[in-house]
Amino acid sequence: MLCILEHNEEDLASLTDFIDQCFDRVVMGKPKQTSTPAASSQAKRQRNEDSSGDISSPGNDTTDVLISIDKKLSSFDARLSLVEILHKEFQALRESLEFSQKQVETLATENAVLRESVKSLTEGLTRVSEENKKMKEATHLKLPEETVGNIAFHRVHRLGGRKPGAGRPRPIVAKFVNYKQKEQVKSQGRELQDLHYAVNDQFPREILDRRRVLFPIRRKSIAEGARAVIAGGSPYKRSTYRYTPLLAWLLTPNIYLNTVFGKIVFIVCDVGSGMIIYAILRRRGLSCQTTHSVCSLWLLNPLPMGVSSRGNAESVMAALVLGTLLCLEAGHMVWAAVLYGLSVHVKIYPITYVLPIMLSLRTQQNTRADDKTATWRKCFGLAGSFINRQLMLFAGVSGGVFLALTALFYYMYGWQFLKETYFYHLSRRDIRHNFSPYFYMLYLTADSWWSQGMGLAAFLPQIFLLLAASWTFHRDVSFTCFLNTAIFVSFNKVCTSQYFLWYLCLLPLVIPHLSFSIRRGLFLLLLWFVGQGIWLAPAYFLEFEGYNCFFLIWLAGLIFLLINSFILIEIITHYKPRQLLKAD
Repeated sequence: MLCILEHNEEDLASLTDFIDQCFDRVVMGKPKQTSTPAASSQAKRQRNEDSSGDISSPGNDTTDVLISIDKKLSSFDARLSLVEILHKEFQALRESLEFSQKQVETLATENAVLRESVKSLTEGLTRVSEENKKMKEATHLKLPEETVGNIAFHRVHRLGGRKPGAGRPRPIVAKFVNYKQKEQVKSQGRELQDLHYAVNDQFPREILDRRRVLFPIRRKSIAEGARAVIAGGSPYKRSTYRYTPLLAWLLTPNIYLNTVFGKIVFIVCDVGSGMIIYAILRRRGLSCQTTHSVCSLWLLNPLPMGVSSRGNAESVMAALVLGTLLCLEAGHMVWAAVLYGLSVHVKIYPITYVLPIMLSLRTQQNTRADDKTATWRKCFGLAGSFINRQLMLFAGVSGGVFLALTALFYYMYGWQFLKETYFYHLSRRDIRHNFSPYFYMLYLTADSWWSQGMGLAAFLPQIFLLLAASWTFHRDVSFTCFLNTAIFVSFNKVCTSQYFLWYLCLLPLVIPHLSFSIRRGLFLLLLWFVGQGIWLAPAYFLEFEGYNCFFLIWLAGLIFLLINSFILIEIITHYKPRQLLKAD
């Protein structure tokens, strides 16, 4: 601003000199000359003295001078206006600067507070990063990098508030965009075993408590049981282990030899079952060609192959049950009793064979149709027929094997062994979708006080049908065991695909004695697969697409039950009873 004022003063001095020069040239008739400031002052005095003498001048020169003076004055006024405007802007800028300084002071105070907050957040992020790094190092889900990069979430957050000094990090809850990605991540949760982290579905506390007690999910329980046995502990420390400890002991080489040892054992039992089937059919007089064809129905069946190779112990049960039947037909009662007691100990379902085996081993009564013996005498006679050497031997040995193993493991593992291996199956109420006709009813009544009673009442149809089949067809033990197993599986509270192996291993013993044509047999087989396909369709939409299809799955389960019942009726109708081979 000062520079501008100084510049305007110089312009004013130059304007004054210009006016003096014009006056001397026009009024006094002096030529234009360059003068010093002293000469200019002298010219001014001289002009004032002579102004009274010579006033007249040429009109044109005067006009030009006035015009020039007017232009100079106009320029001077404009510059003065500019100075005023700049002065006002200077005042506004000064006020703005003062206001900005106050704002800067306020912001500096706020920044100091924010700096402390950022410092605290930085420390928190550092801790979270360290926790995440530890979790990344400790959890090996073994998912491909491209799969991890494509996983999308709706939202991810930690559960609960921060607790200083907590011994473990807060749980992380993640909502996946894609259901299949969630299932893929959850399926890899088995890689987290023996670590302090796990991957599970998030449920309300009430549901978690109920599932923990009633609906546990099996997660490679057998291998975990074997690991616990090696360590000198209990296999039942694994909450989902529902088997005999004998199975865990059998699979201990899985830990110190190779993880596929158990699968090899199960595959060997699968092939051994085929060999036992071959031996039974050959004892019945079937030709080699027919026997080979029938055995191939088991050995080349993809269902037993898949179940055994994935590490399931159902093939062990098939070998034990078929071995029992082979020894019974061969008359080796001791070995039959040992295998039967062992099979009931491993899994409880062969207990359904007790009545047909007892009825087949009892002393046959020679009663005539016109016999008028009193009813009470007949009852005493029936009871007395169970007292014979073979039956007592079989009952004593099989019961002794079962009780000895039970007592041994009860001594080692206590009440938990009995609860998890045997009594659990009485109170079990599985609401997860399966082939059972009862699962939807148990699902809807899971919170009811009478749900436990309904679970026990589900055994009544099984018991009635098992008693009827055992009494009617007990003369052919193999056929009766097949019927009892099929009835038990079809009307059970829980029914999954692996349960089908329980009666499929006995089917080759029945097929040679069926009278219907191959075409009708293929039709029944196709019908059985169609029933499974009808059930699997809504099950797929429930499992992989997330649709609520429980009701449709239940209806499909009822259709599958009707198909199984129809097939059993066809088999019973077209079955030709055979004469049991008696031991020498």
